[in-house]
Amino acid sequence: MRRVSFHIVLVLAGPGILSHNRAGFGQLPPTPAYHLTAIRAFIFWNGEGTFSDNVVQDQRGSVSLWNTSSEGTLVVVEVQGQRGSYVPGRKIQLVARANGKVILDQTFQLGLFSDVGRYFASFWLYNARCIPVTLRAHVLGQTDSTSVQGIIPFGCGE
Repeated sequence: MRRVSFHIVLVLAGPGILSHNRAGFGQLPPTPAYHLTAIRAFIFWNGEGTFSDNVVQDQRGSVSLWNTSSEGTLVVVEVQGQRGSYVPGRKIQLVARANGKVILDQTFQLGLFSDVGRYFASFWLYNARCIPVTLRAHVLGQTDSTSVQGIIPFGCGE
């Protein structure tokens, strides 16, 4: 009797188990692509220990950094993705250029996304002054790589 009941259970459960294995049973669905939604930069004022408002140039050209000296600028890249997701190997690369010369080329390993599906990657840019800085960030480790760009309009003169 024991042997008969075993075969009945195997016959009833067998096809379902096999179909799940063919469909990748136990595997998680792929995580959707991450998208970059914004790039911002904040000058650190060493004398006060505070940060400026966002200094990335907007379409109106309303940011003025004439004769502004900065020991450091915090660059923040906003990333949007599936809430609670984490994919090993996905990174953000930020490249900053002044006068066509690369002054920063850095990657940032992404961590666990928030409950609202956002993550903020931070980069520190040292001694940027007198020359406009072009920023470009993009996602590494996925086939659909989005990018964001911005300009910090540093300038000097009389």
